[in-house]
Amino acid sequence: MTSDPVEPDVPLDGDSGHDPQTPHSVPSAEEPASALVASIRGLLEWIVVLVLAVAVALFLRAFVLQAFWIESGSMETTLEIRDRVMINRLSYRIGEPGHGDIVVFDRPDGLDGDTQDLIKRVIAIGGDVVEGRDGRIFLNDVPQDETYLDAGVTTSNFGPVEVPDGYVWVMGDNRGRSSDSRVFGPVPVDSIAGKSFVRFWPLDRLGTP
Repeated sequence: MTSDPVEPDVPLDGDSGHDPQTPHSVPSAEEPASALVASIRGLLEWIVVLVLAVAVALFLRAFVLQAFWIESGSMETTLEIRDRVMINRLSYRIGEPGHGDIVVFDRPDGLDGDTQDLIKRVIAIGGDVVEGRDGRIFLNDVPQDETYLDAGVTTSNFGPVEVPDGYVWVMGDNRGRSSDSRVFGPVPVDSIAGKSFVRFWPLDRLGTP
């Protein structure tokens, strides 16, 4: 008995006989919105970082550290014109000025000049008796060895002066070109902005003044 021939399978229209390919995914309307939200979130994060950085910088400048530009030759050669120093504004909130400190303070009333702040060295503190005699500084009648002065620098005669409590006697290292306590008298400690602790410019003079 002869079998009828079997017709080969005929693929249906659009069917190649192979597994159909997975169709490409079509972006949903939610994806662009998610990307926009992520971009806005990233921008807001950067804004917060910048605001915090500015706030920290302002806090440091107001209460901790401040840069100061040397505008006169009164402290030469310890500090030269256009040197830049950093002052510690906390120094005298938690302590007292000491002999030899270099300090920045408010310009005394009545002193000629446009500079708002001055920088000098503390020579005497409250309770000291300071005197200029024979080209030297005498503190409580004891001659001082001022190793920070350039060779040949001498001090004009003045005093003796007793420094009141809560005040300091300040002088420039360049004694012949400094308007200091010999001119305007003792300086209130409350008027001191801070203590100079590092010279950061120019770089070839980086270090403690």
